[in-house]
Amino acid sequence: MKKILRTQLLARLEQEYSDYLDELHGADIDTVISSSDKTNFYANMLVYIREHDLFENQLKTLLGYEKPLENLYYCFCENNFDLLARADTARKVIFQIEKEDRHEDYADDSEIKGLKISIFKDCRKYLSTFDEYDAPAALNGRIQLIKAASKIVNKDLSYVNGIDGLSDYLYYEQKVYEEQLEKIGNNKQTLYPHDGVIERYAMRIFQYAEPYGWDVTNITDRLKKYMDMEGSATM
Repeated sequence: MKKILRTQLLARLEQEYSDYLDELHGADIDTVISSSDKTNFYANMLVYIREHDLFENQLKTLLGYEKPLENLYYCFCENNFDLLARADTARKVIFQIEKEDRHEDYADDSEIKGLKISIFKDCRKYLSTFDEYDAPAALNGRIQLIKAASKIVNKDLSYVNGIDGLSDYLYYEQKVYEEQLEKIGNNKQTLYPHDGVIERYAMRIFQYAEPYGWDVTNITDRLKKYMDMEGSATM
């Protein structure tokens, strides 16, 4: 089914792009010049979709538009007009679906099940360093750290190429930790992780962010800011 949708979408996009170029060919020089950003965007987006394996719900969303390229272009203008010429940011506006929807495509995938088992083992190991009374607070703190890392990855670094894998991992990590918190009971207290744990998350993010001018200190500070740790208890 996904292969059929992909074939249909590419045919739709290629026809839309061809029609656009035909229309532009008959326009005056001022129109051609003023449309240069739009022309680049159409071409870059077409290449991007050809080269990337989109999710099935993304394919369906695009096929729901009469002119998918035009729809994406205007969405992009509204959100990132100053970055219009950057092909690597085009993915930021590909149907801004919720993370929950995105991951539903792989909810039963054996690879995801294996990942969740691995995360669960790490979670149990983490909890083994706390007594039973502090465990809920420790889980709360770790979840806050995961959420902070996700915010950096999905918001501050959404333009970074190749970071989707880390985004996916953090999504499932948060799910596993929340499931464990639900099992043992939430006492509404928060015990934040120590600096060593926070720095490990910072280093994972840094591997992707370094080429874009970020350093570990920037990331560590932002993690703490997003966790709102000032004056809070740590391990």
